[in-house]
Amino acid sequence: MKKRGTILVGMDEISSHAGRNKETIRQAIASRGFPAVKVRGRWESNTLLIEDWQRKQIVAGCGS
Repeated sequence: MKKRGTILVGMDEISSHAGRNKETIRQAIASRGFPAVKVRGRWESNTLLIEDWQRKQIVAGCGS
């Protein structure tokens, strides 16, 4: 069975799960492909997408 993660609604939930402040998340959305989208005026994301994105950022940073 495929894992789906948990839907996060609102910047508070997203930033809390990611362990970063709201402004850092907004910057990451705009410039680094952070997996969140605004739907009808509210930010939404998914826990598995965030965790995958964070792993990729760590791996990419290891090569710097």
